[in-house]
Amino acid sequence: IYGVIRLVNFAHGVLLMIGAFMTFGLVASDLVPWAAIPLLVLAGGFLAGGLIERVAFRSISGAPMITGFIVTLSASVAIQNLALIFLGSQPRNFNFPEVFRMRLPIGGADVALIDLVIPAVTLLCALALTTFIRKTRAGIAIRAVAENPFAAQLMGISIGRLVFLVFAVGGALAALAGLFWSGKYGQINPLMGFLPGLKAFVAT
Repeated sequence: IYGVIRLVNFAHGVLLMIGAFMTFGLVASDLVPWAAIPLLVLAGGFLAGGLIERVAFRSISGAPMITGFIVTLSASVAIQNLALIFLGSQPRNFNFPEVFRMRLPIGGADVALIDLVIPAVTLLCALALTTFIRKTRAGIAIRAVAENPFAAQLMGISIGRLVFLVFAVGGALAALAGLFWSGKYGQINPLMGFLPGLKAFVAT
């Protein structure tokens, strides 16, 4: 998001929380096979990220950067408070399938399988995103907007659609991170996205 519109999305952390609670709800319902849950979480994060762009950002497009900071921070606080109201403040214990707790002897140490799955999935997502950015028409258009928005618009590229897509894809990846975060630490709560969001801001 920052690379395209020079905006730090302070609402990004809550998308991680949304992904974690989506996973919790799907597992608790026992209606969806585990193999389908990551796909549903990705889809939910995609929609949530796009909704944040439409509701919170679209109306202030082109405004000074500080306005974007305030709006996305306000969206983050609003979503967190709604989660506290409807989900409560008590942490929820989360149980991933036992197979992910299996420990493997590697280099003289016992490593949980989930600690191997997380970097593997991260690498796959990074490769998929790199391929999308470099090889697809939408990805090339995103690079063009990041390089020179005015020239890209003159060439007929719809900046509004691309900004929506960037928010949505970012939301999908954040939600997927929430799935694995909850699986690794075994506990979720409505404020769990604050610290990862802060770290992402510092890294940006």
